Amino acid sequence: MYPTQVLIQAPDGGLDRNSIALGEQVRVLAKTRLLELRGELSEATLSQLNQALLIALDLIIPLEEAPYSSY
Repeated sequence: MYPTQVLIQAPDGGLDRNSIALGEQVRVLAKTRLLELRGELSEATLSQLNQALLIALDLIIPLEEAPYSSY
């Protein structure tokens, strides 16, 4: 797996089997296309997914350039 990918293990997120979220393949969907709530991801998985998206979208600020890095 790559840093932009996150393993989601069933039953997390309401999945029936393990899956991989591909942060490098972001899609936009209208809310009207989402017919029913399938499940919710755990906080740990959401945190991993957020990190993968930051990497995929090149939004990570290097530590030496980060504001308040001297604290």
